[in-house]
This record gives sequence, C-alpha cells and structure tokens, in this order.
Amino acid sequence: MPFPGIKATMERAHLIAYLRTLSDEPNALPDMGPAAVGVSVAVPDDGPEKWQGLPPGPGREDVYYRCAACHSLMIVKQQGLDRAAWEESLDWMVEEQGMAPIEDAATRNRVLDYLADKFGRD
Repeated sequence: MPFPGIKATMERAHLIAYLRTLSDEPNALPDMGPAAVGVSVAVPDDGPEKWQGLPPGPGREDVYYRCAACHSLMIVKQQGLDRAAWEESLDWMVEEQGMAPIEDAATRNRVLDYLADKFGRD
C-alpha cells in the first residue's frame, strides 16, 4: 500500500522527535534550521498550536511526544484519573497497545506527576 508521507512540516518534526525518544542514543540531527527547508516556524514555545492545549509544566513535552504520536490529546485531557490510575493506564498501553515503555524512572515519574496534576481528579 503506498504511503504519501506526512506533508505538514510540524507533524513530521513531532514524529521525528517522538521516534528519537525511543532510542537511548539517537543519531544527531543535521543543523539545517527552518530557512534551509523554506519553512517558517514562528509558533511561540508555549503556544496552543505547539502543545495542542496541554498546560505548561514539567512533563508536558514528554506527555506530548509520547501521547500525540498515537492518538488525539483530547482523550488524555478528558480522563480525570488519579496518579495510580494513570500508572495503570501507562502499563496497559505498553502491554496491550505496544507503546514503548518509559525506561527512565525520572521521566516516568515526571509524566505521571504531570498527568495527575493537570488531568487528575479534583
């Protein structure tokens, strides 16, 4: 089946960034800059366009690149789970859905803390 690729520059960049998280030693990226490929990336660092509405905080980038790679972040934002339930959900995603495990304990804790804080039960 032919695959036409991903045309949107930011979507390709996000996919590449996510794929790099799956390697302990990712290859260095060429230093081309946006001008070299003729695109403008004037999206503010904390702009909603970049993070699909994820609020700022430690762990936002980890959550964005891991979750948005496979599904809409809307499903993440509406869960309302406590930290233990988020942990069970991550385990389920690894075991049943083939998500790459978060091997680094500090990163896993940062993801769980972010999810529980921003999208947990009140």
